[in-house]
Amino acid sequence: MDHVADVVFELMENYLDKGYKLFTDNFYNSVSLTKQFTAKKTYICGTLRSNRKGNSKDLVKKKLKTGELVWCRHDSVVLCKWRDKREVLTISNMHKVQVVEVRNRNGTIAMKPNIVRDYNNGMSGVDKSDQMLSYYSALRKTIRWPKKMFLHILEMFIHNAHLLFRKATNSDIRTLKFREAFIAALIGDKMPKKSIMLNRRETLHYLEAIQPTEKKSASN
Repeated sequence: MDHVADVVFELMENYLDKGYKLFTDNFYNSVSLTKQFTAKKTYICGTLRSNRKGNSKDLVKKKLKTGELVWCRHDSVVLCKWRDKREVLTISNMHKVQVVEVRNRNGTIAMKPNIVRDYNNGMSGVDKSDQMLSYYSALRKTIRWPKKMFLHILEMFIHNAHLLFRKATNSDIRTLKFREAFIAALIGDKMPKKSIMLNRRETLHYLEAIQPTEKKSASN
């Protein structure tokens, strides 16, 4: 097993051979992992990266029109490729591929593969959380991964605190307002007052207008 598969098996150690269902995104899934889960009497379903070892090359290269799907099976492993707004590749060891009706949030009926429907239902909580965190994320590209990890965990804490606060108080406070209140509570009275900052003008640096020259007017 590779490192990613090792992580999955370590996390699932107490749940193998008991018939549990696991939903994972494309970072973890592979044909090899799915076969190993079948041997452990554990179900797995999720999206799949097209360049993973063991994928069917013919299926991956197949060009589809909107609404079309193709699939293939080898023993317990099923690969399914479906095109909605974009192509979605999925893998499972617990499905017989069928097209089913799915009601969207706006109430309209759409036709989707049952693998996609079950994956969306299984991952809905995680996807929703990631979506909410992305709106006001403080994460930036950096090679200092401990800093990035710390900020991500802190944002998760704030997000969960927001949900708990709304439930406990029946409040409809928005995410941004809650974050501002949370930060203000952390800073407390350590934040300089406006009046104090004015009294310290001599210690601060301010932008000053550049005087015009013969070649450059003040309007420029």
